[in-house]
Amino acid sequence: MRFRALSASALAALAFAGSLAGCKKTGGTGEFLKTKSGLEYQLFRKDASGEWQPLTVADVSKADTAKQMRPGKVMLLQVVQISPKDSVLLSSYENGMPFPYQTQPGQPITIDTEPMTMLAAGDSGVFRIPTDTIFRKAPPHARPKFLPPGSRLTLKMKVEDIVSLPVAQSRMQQMQEAATKKRDVKDAATLAAYVKEHPELAAAERTPTGVYVLITQAGIGPKPQPGQRVALTYKGSLLSGKEFDASQPDSTFKYLFGQGQVIPGWDQGVAMLSKGAKATILVPSSLGYGMRGAPPRIPANAPLRFDVELKDIMGAPSAQMPMMPPPGALQAR
Repeated sequence: MRFRALSASALAALAFAGSLAGCKKTGGTGEFLKTKSGLEYQLFRKDASGEWQPLTVADVSKADTAKQMRPGKVMLLQVVQISPKDSVLLSSYENGMPFPYQTQPGQPITIDTEPMTMLAAGDSGVFRIPTDTIFRKAPPHARPKFLPPGSRLTLKMKVEDIVSLPVAQSRMQQMQEAATKKRDVKDAATLAAYVKEHPELAAAERTPTGVYVLITQAGIGPKPQPGQRVALTYKGSLLSGKEFDASQPDSTFKYLFGQGQVIPGWDQGVAMLSKGAKATILVPSSLGYGMRGAPPRIPANAPLRFDVELKDIMGAPSAQMPMMPPPGALQAR
């Protein structure tokens, strides 16, 4: 198992957290402290009675100097990332397992790693990050609308434990297996209930992997083969009915079928269609965007609905074996 510094979304926030060197340590217990870069932070620790208490200025001063990077060790972190409007963008609690963060020997303390040096096992921290710092050198189109100029991104972290790599690998494997089983059982029940609540889906066929496909208009000819290019129109929505994506009017979404360019559940549904077919495809989260989701539009562990029409199948099948992405791989755009 390979460890990374949190997920891509969490790392993006931490990477611009700012250096904690030269902190402005003013104020009393419970106040946020602020770095020269503009990062605001507060640390918490449980007292003898088990209650969370904010650290004093003196406590934080000791924490700044007492903790260093831990080469070879793995921090198991619970992380919640919150938007300026208090929407949860990412949560390890929703995933059912912490994020592993490993420090390599000789790794310097940089702006993206220093927050972790402030936290010991059992500690918690809240970091408020100016989004202008995140996108300071980025082109305007790189800034998402939910992180407008002048806003702040909040990152809440708790260190569950700091362990050796072998111990972390064993724990994460066990947690991954448990979370996957729990998620699959929940998704199966959720999709079955959804089909029951929508009589128009009663005739949907369920595949062995848990994907539901209801063909509402039959197509003509053969079904797509791996390596062929397919063109579709589609609408993607959460089971709540909220639309998160759709093809552009008067255009189609094209991709190479069976080559890992879309989420697995999409390919599995399209595999049952012929040219001209219309269908509703229900995808369990493990074959969609998985534990990471696609914030802010798709939450973690979200089963999805796609209403599609297969407009065309083009080209010859590929002689190569298809390469499918792991659960949670993002759809090609």
